[in-house]
Amino acid sequence: MSAMAILQQLPITERIALGNKGESGLRWFGQQQKKKENMTLRQFYRIVVWSFLITIAVLVVLNVVLAIGGRQSLENLPFLIRFPLGVLGAFGAVGIIALWIGMMWNCVATSQLPILSKTGWFLLMLFTNMLGALIYYFVVYQKQESRVPERASWLS
Repeated sequence: MSAMAILQQLPITERIALGNKGESGLRWFGQQQKKKENMTLRQFYRIVVWSFLITIAVLVVLNVVLAIGGRQSLENLPFLIRFPLGVLGAFGAVGIIALWIGMMWNCVATSQLPILSKTGWFLLMLFTNMLGALIYYFVVYQKQESRVPERASWLS
């Protein structure tokens, strides 16, 4: 697809903002789109991490409260308490697997770490699963800057 065809598909406000910048304006637009995609992934990881941690914290607190109250299990709780916990737990479980895969991919393919560090982090995540992914997220991933390639791949 030519640069002009891509430009014609943009909303009028985007075309006005690009003005007469031509292909350099399209490169800028491609970089902004990549940045938005990257930020969306970062937001997803942030939501997954916090929902998982909140789920674990709520379950620990609930077990402590039930133990103090003399109950032995969570099975006899009312539906209005079990349902939101189940939804949060299901999202957290699926999300933490996506986080694990994403952090392993980030470690191997996109991080700027030395090869020895990459190997160590990858092995940590491989053998400790979700715990290693959480540690990598807080220690390495959050401190990385959101990088955008110099030239958008779809303009090549």
